Amino acid sequence: MTLYGYLIHRTDEDTDDDRRTMSKGARTSDQAPAELAAELLAENRTAHSYYTGPRRCWVWEHTADEPLPWTAPEGAAAYDG
Repeated sequence: MTLYGYLIHRTDEDTDDDRRTMSKGARTSDQAPAELAAELLAENRTAHSYYTGPRRCWVWEHTADEPLPWTAPEGAAAYDG
């Protein structure tokens, strides 16, 4: 199992950069990053059903003792959903 960090942002044009973050966290998974991102995006759509616009989820291997960043780190894989 791998520990992944993730960050989900709104990607609509009408949102200020400092208000784009919808979710961030870390999750241990044996899924491929694309599968994990699809699951995270589906969960985010349910939890934030008031927002029906586009989202982007970045996923990267994360070290438990590192703080989660507010922007996706270099090399993070991005998935739209």
